[in-house]
Amino acid sequence: MSWFKDFLKNFGAPEENFGSNFTPRAQEALGLARKESDRLHHNYLGTEHVLLGLIALGQGVAVNVLSGLGLNLENVRTEVEKLAGTGPDENSGAAAPYTPRVKEVLDFARKEAKALHHTYIGTEHLLLGLLREDNGLAAQVLRNFNVDLEQVRVSILKELDPNFTPGDVSLPSVKPNNPFVPVRQWLGRHEGEDFTPRAIETLALARDEAKRLRRHSVGTEHVLLGLIRMEKGVAANVLKNVGLTLEKTRSEVEKLAGIAPDEEVLADIPYTPRTRHVLAMAKGEAITLCHTYIGTESLLLALLRENDGLAAQVFKNFKVDMEQLRKTIYDELKPPGDNAQKNK
Repeated sequence: MSWFKDFLKNFGAPEENFGSNFTPRAQEALGLARKESDRLHHNYLGTEHVLLGLIALGQGVAVNVLSGLGLNLENVRTEVEKLAGTGPDENSGAAAPYTPRVKEVLDFARKEAKALHHTYIGTEHLLLGLLREDNGLAAQVLRNFNVDLEQVRVSILKELDPNFTPGDVSLPSVKPNNPFVPVRQWLGRHEGEDFTPRAIETLALARDEAKRLRRHSVGTEHVLLGLIRMEKGVAANVLKNVGLTLEKTRSEVEKLAGIAPDEEVLADIPYTPRTRHVLAMAKGEAITLCHTYIGTESLLLALLRENDGLAAQVFKNFKVDMEQLRKTIYDELKPPGDNAQKNK
């Protein structure tokens, strides 16, 4: 059966051809990730192994940020073993294939490097990629260590540029448990300093859509409807260009969620946990765009990252390529540093 083992090794080998734009440290971190997978007797290479590889590297932007958060290899490795377990002692000799999530992480890393106008992909971009793939085991491990994923993004940007100051768009370290806290109190001391007028109006329209459907909370699907109803700004334009009209999207939302029984709805209905997560991610998207404000484009980018909500299901049902839509948004925006008007 040695021929079969050799075949499996060769089958997995092309994944190691990262390309010249991966830095030596990034390539070494991925090599260490494979060693971690082998050590745990896993027959796959997952996001948790990439996280272990970054920490095992012991140098670079990613490990500096993680070390600054108090993470060490043994504690993270213990947590990974607790969540994923270890495989059987026997080893097939095959090169463990990347999971679909790791492939997505590598794709995200490339996009993060491009968004930062870097011509290379380093450990910092791998870590940013892990943060964007927030359903993987690596993200779960970080959450278990009380690491705020969006705050890590800010720490990476600070590490890359000592003069970087997020200012009014800095992310809160603690999210409130009370879903009725208004967005201005939760995401910033003064809503107008963070959210553009159009973004504020979008959230008001989202609340109106939720009430129209007699819902007792504002979901991601209502935010999507609010963006379409705005009819102005980057988000409204790109949604219109992919054929998401208000009438069609409303119909799809009603088909997926239905209309609640005719009963009284509170005047100040809360955001769902997923919507609150989208609002927090919108701050991270604004930082990535080098914006000192949160516009409708950041809200839409965050919606496109939230893979499990009803808005994501609407996109899928209309066969919208969400990554392509993200690219379209970036193409629509002015280059970082340009004094974009705050009414986007």
